[in-house]
Amino acid sequence: MRLTVRRYMSGDLGSLWATIDAVCGAVPYMATDRFEPSPAWRRVLTQPACRDHLLLVALDGHDVCGWCRLFPVGDDKRSAFELGIGLRAAYCGQGWGSAMLRRAQAWALARGARPIVLETHPDNLPAIRCFTRCGFRDLGLRSAERLEMRWVATVTQGAPVHVGATLSTYDLR
Repeated sequence: MRLTVRRYMSGDLGSLWATIDAVCGAVPYMATDRFEPSPAWRRVLTQPACRDHLLLVALDGHDVCGWCRLFPVGDDKRSAFELGIGLRAAYCGQGWGSAMLRRAQAWALARGARPIVLETHPDNLPAIRCFTRCGFRDLGLRSAERLEMRWVATVTQGAPVHVGATLSTYDLR
């Protein structure tokens, strides 16, 4: 299986929607069993070239099998990004979530090393391992249904910028 990861384009809409619906219906940790786009989602789906947000898709041929999105938190365009990520079950555990996540981190770095925040279910151990490998840290804010994690880039003056253990080489503007 050879997947590609790239920015979302309008032509991906039907396949992306079907994938999000499939993941929502199959994963017990999702807040809903069907994709119900928020205003932020509607914006990214209709304005894929907007520089304020990022939506990546993982493709198996022409079919979307996963996504990773970064949406700005609040109205302050310099604050953190909120992460959302998902993969169809057949593609999990093969490094594609990490690949999308590292591309998203590189994109956030290019916008001034803004932090990335996420919420996941405390029992979603495969996702938590992926997030931890990519440098996310548990904020210690948890309930029976929610674990909050945060990634903040470490940029040393004059040194190369590293994303997790991988040198960032992506240009996703």
